[in-house]
Amino acid sequence: MEDVVFYQHKMEQFYSDLVDTMIQHGFYLWVEDSTVEEFIDDHDLLVFENALYKMPYDDSIEIMLGFMVKKGYEIVLNFLEKDVILGNVAVKLGDRWFAFGQCNNDVDEGMCVTEIWPLKYVLPRLNKMEVRPACTVQISPSGG
Repeated sequence: MEDVVFYQHKMEQFYSDLVDTMIQHGFYLWVEDSTVEEFIDDHDLLVFENALYKMPYDDSIEIMLGFMVKKGYEIVLNFLEKDVILGNVAVKLGDRWFAFGQCNNDVDEGMCVTEIWPLKYVLPRLNKMEVRPACTVQISPSGG
């Protein structure tokens, strides 16, 4: 039981840091059921309610995750095989990896993050979100 609480706390902290990074660096991202990019500064709304989506040919999510790497998080795009189209975005919390989003291996765009799932989706399924890295691409640190 202590393990579960430890990883839940780590995941909550990760999402809190993610939202702080979005706000600090002024990222505009697509949210579910939206037709326009929105700048949202409501911490709870971002953490708990909305999936964040990538715009076509935009690398904002990767840049934002790069700032998270700079904060000390290990984040990878994880695919079962090199030529698999769909994968997951995973973060290392303690000694385990957990999926918190989806990525694509797109013919036109290459490997990219397509969606970050809301904490309300990830947290109750945390035991099912644990992944084993297979064919990974590290997210590189961003910014100055």
